[in-house]
Amino acid sequence: MTARRLAPILVLALALPLPAAAPGAAGGKTPKAAPGGKSEVRHPEDLFVVDCLLPGKVRSLGRHNKIATPRKVVRASAHECGLRGGEFSKDLQDNAWALQAWTAQADSGDAEAMNNVGEIYEQGVRGAADHVQAAAWYRRAAEAGSRRGQRNLAALYEQGLGVETDHAAALSWYRKAAGLTGEAELSAEREAAALRAELEQMGARAAAAEAELAQVRDQLAGARASLATAEKEAEQARRRVATAENRADSAAQLARQEAEVEARRQQVAELEGAQDRFRAMLAELEAAESAAQRTQGVAGATLLAKRAPAIEFVRPDVLATRGPALAPVAADAREAEVVGRVTAELGLSAFTVDGRPQEVDPEGYFRVRLPVRTASTVRFVAIDRAARRAEAELRFVAEAAAAPATPKSAAAAPATPGKARRQHALVIANGAYKTLPELETARADGEEMARVLRADYGFEVRTLVDASFLDTMLALDELGRKLQAGDDLLVYYAGHGRIDEATGRGFWLPVDADPADRSTWLPNDALAKQLGSFSAGHVLVISDSCYAGTLAASGLEAASAGRGAGRSRTVLASGGLQPVLDTGGSDGHSIFARALLSVLKLAESATSASQVASAVTARVGWRAAQLGIAQTPVYAPIRHAGHEAGDFVFVPRG
Repeated sequence: MTARRLAPILVLALALPLPAAAPGAAGGKTPKAAPGGKSEVRHPEDLFVVDCLLPGKVRSLGRHNKIATPRKVVRASAHECGLRGGEFSKDLQDNAWALQAWTAQADSGDAEAMNNVGEIYEQGVRGAADHVQAAAWYRRAAEAGSRRGQRNLAALYEQGLGVETDHAAALSWYRKAAGLTGEAELSAEREAAALRAELEQMGARAAAAEAELAQVRDQLAGARASLATAEKEAEQARRRVATAENRADSAAQLARQEAEVEARRQQVAELEGAQDRFRAMLAELEAAESAAQRTQGVAGATLLAKRAPAIEFVRPDVLATRGPALAPVAADAREAEVVGRVTAELGLSAFTVDGRPQEVDPEGYFRVRLPVRTASTVRFVAIDRAARRAEAELRFVAEAAAAPATPKSAAAAPATPGKARRQHALVIANGAYKTLPELETARADGEEMARVLRADYGFEVRTLVDASFLDTMLALDELGRKLQAGDDLLVYYAGHGRIDEATGRGFWLPVDADPADRSTWLPNDALAKQLGSFSAGHVLVISDSCYAGTLAASGLEAASAGRGAGRSRTVLASGGLQPVLDTGGSDGHSIFARALLSVLKLAESATSASQVASAVTARVGWRAAQLGIAQTPVYAPIRHAGHEAGDFVFVPRG
């Protein structure tokens, strides 16, 4: 079992000097010429997005008078900034001059410049973060209509940085950033009121179910007595036939009585089934009523801050349908084990399977063995401490019947000509490192991911195998120039990762990375700035590397199931701030890649990235626990990449 993607090392706090790179030196490839052939990109950092102070323009007033316009700061690549005659610092942490330039622009009323000033204060001026100033500038930007400012202010309220922790205020600003009207407090109180109204109805529903159950019990007792009488009369008729006494009449009577017995048996079976259903209903109602009693003390903001419970199936692989989920089992199976996970951020009050209480472990996982009845449906219900519920139904089907008739790619229709929304993917699979340990599964992970995205989802895919630093930056730069507003971009990375423990900065390591030279590593914050500069509407980064969680910001708001009106910049990381495994999955894949591929292949309808992340997290956590390790994927907006609202959505072809 190989530890994926490198253990941490002590790194220098300051960037090392950058040696001049000779043409063709990076990865054995000739550097790409800039548009128009004016210059060449000679080092990957030339493509980093920087704060660029452009010179003022000289304008003529008549024949003799000339004036110079004020200098303007923009965000552009270092290479482009140089071509335009601008000034910048190659040290991303040297931002005092950028702060001065952005402040002047912000004071003129530029809302996005106000947000940029706030981000500089939050990241730190010469290394010292000032969250009070950041909050003040974010508020100015937010009130001026900047969605990025609204979201950044919400994050500070959530974490209590520079302001007092206030989840209600955080939710309110998150919702404004998402384009939702109305205050969070009003929405929260509506949800709380709805739950309390439901509580008032639960007692009546439980009483009605109890009365129905008592009636069914009485009917069942009568039916069983009638069955016993019919069976006794049938036995007497059999004896008469056996002794040849009144053979013809007795035979006819026996046939009638055996038919009566069969009818009575069917009636008993139906009543027993009805009794089981009412028992299950009553158990669920009692559990919900018990949980709902606590709703009276739950603040409305807390209800919105904590997502409703959810149920994910881990094993067997489940096929989602518009009815019950289909669980494939062997044709001759009489019993099957179901493994799944329940998440309840507010706390789990009850979890039942067909009305019977089931235990979950501290991580929310459950294991239950169920009889395989292909004609029946198994019902799973989770209820949190605010009486909110999640329901899932499962039906066992023979494996042959569960398999799709044709692969999605074979049934796919061709893309619509002139379609405005395009889907692009950049897959980076780094395994054959020059000075670092090789990774066993990265290449296979990347190649299979590229195949699934292309064949099953219709992405236009570019794959980089064993990419150098310059290869990676050139590919990202080319994509950025190609993308249009409304396009989707997915970036998948499998490779080594590192963290600077002193600053918390994370890095991707290209195959030509030098463990002792941080200037050969790709910083996550530089990647975030690059993605933030793209015109694409929705960008998703999937990173299967150590410490990939450094890309993620926190966020109270639940990701929208739809695409949303704003730009989204999100990351699905294979782990948080810890190493992750390179192996452990099946078929030569990492744990994370195997789970992700399984979920994407099973999807039969449009699925948001947050739903994919939930299913992947359940599978990864279960498999990691079996191997005796801890690995928990993370899904969140990318820190300081311009995330506003919405979610990336996977839409299968056909």
